[in-house]
Amino acid sequence: MTRTPKEAAEGRLNLIVGGDRSQFDALLPLMRSYAENITYAGAVGTGHTLKLLHNFVSLGFSAVLAEAAACSSKAGVDPAVLVEVLGNGGGAGVVFERLKPFILAQDASGFRFSIANARKDIGYYVDMTRDVAAENGAAAAIFQTYDQACSAGHEHAPVPELISVLSERK
Repeated sequence: MTRTPKEAAEGRLNLIVGGDRSQFDALLPLMRSYAENITYAGAVGTGHTLKLLHNFVSLGFSAVLAEAAACSSKAGVDPAVLVEVLGNGGGAGVVFERLKPFILAQDASGFRFSIANARKDIGYYVDMTRDVAAENGAAAAIFQTYDQACSAGHEHAPVPELISVLSERK
């Protein structure tokens, strides 16, 4: 499953399902009762792999955006201008929309996922890359970002607050 608690409450989760295709087809009506987007991933385990890939991209971009927003603040850039430039360019997307309220008004309510959970998920992704002998340089750096935030006592803070955590660093 992917998406936030808000979408879960609305019955709009994303499902990535691996396993026997006939069982998937038989359970599809039930899954449609609580999910908006349902993807058949293939064999058993493929759904889990895709979930890890999804979380790496989503949480990786969250860390990249948090670092950019923290740097922007230290450089004296108006947050509204940063949001305009990123939103009109390569920074636009779902993660950007979830972090934008924090960049503009320190409102983390749209992305209630803890830094500790992000660290855990990126850790799982790094482990998977080792298992399949894939590159993981970016993932290791992203893991370090979340790990350092947790070590500094911010493990229960939501991911958007990573911006503040990074802004406090020298």
